[in-house]
Amino acid sequence: MKFDEKQTIRQIKEKITGHLTPMYHQAEAQQIASLLIEHICKLSKVEQALQAMKTLSETEHKAIEKALFQLKNAVPIQYIIGETEFYTRKFFVAEGVLIPRPETEELVEHVLKKMPKNKTISILDIGTGSGIIAISLALEIPDAQVYASDFSDKAITLAKRNASALKADVKFIKHDIFTETKSLPYNLDCIVSNPPYVRESEKSQMHDNVLNHEPCTALFVNDKDALLYYRRIAEVATTHLKPDGIIFCEINEALAEQTKKCFVNSGFGNIFVYQDINKKDRIIQIEH
Repeated sequence: MKFDEKQTIRQIKEKITGHLTPMYHQAEAQQIASLLIEHICKLSKVEQALQAMKTLSETEHKAIEKALFQLKNAVPIQYIIGETEFYTRKFFVAEGVLIPRPETEELVEHVLKKMPKNKTISILDIGTGSGIIAISLALEIPDAQVYASDFSDKAITLAKRNASALKADVKFIKHDIFTETKSLPYNLDCIVSNPPYVRESEKSQMHDNVLNHEPCTALFVNDKDALLYYRRIAEVATTHLKPDGIIFCEINEALAEQTKKCFVNSGFGNIFVYQDINKKDRIIQIEH
């Protein structure tokens, strides 16, 4: 689609929103339009409001037209602009690595509430993806020794880039959780993970921008063995976690009781399930 060169920022944002409302709720479409203008025109939301009657350059018009074409083909805005915000910080994102969700910020919050900040502790993030959990924890608990593992070369590369940009001290480990565990650190105070937990049967509830562009291996599990990652995390924890250590995981709200049983069967007690902002069972905390 083409924009009229005389159209103002306000008019362009309204036009973008109009094109996206068949795919998104209006508020979300408006937010995407604002993010696009912010990225391409280097204007904050406040500046967009103050300069609402400004017209754009030819280069900016072409960039917006290209991005809108991608958006209408269900490419997530985060992949288009190459970044997203998580826990008040900007993180690089790229296709092939999962886009962070707001619920995962709540997972980080629960870890921070429970872990001491006045002594050196060790934390392992299993399946780190873009590194958002590990990096956020390393920055919020400066004395912590934070490790992060992932089987994906692309994820590790991106996570290292994020850690470097944010000056976070995180040790990254290329590792597949279903192989040996000797390369993972021992005597951990905390294991945290946001593993794949969406069942294949739940795909119909997902948007095309997720199904067509985000990595399936980071999202979906087979219905017949939907808890395989949690069983494996429990196995790793029995050998790598300190006796008084804690596990935190994001979970499928429909499988909270079954997930609890996974850890009970591995000898863990003191298990708590917390709801997210949408009142869904989302975070599990496991203590010895």
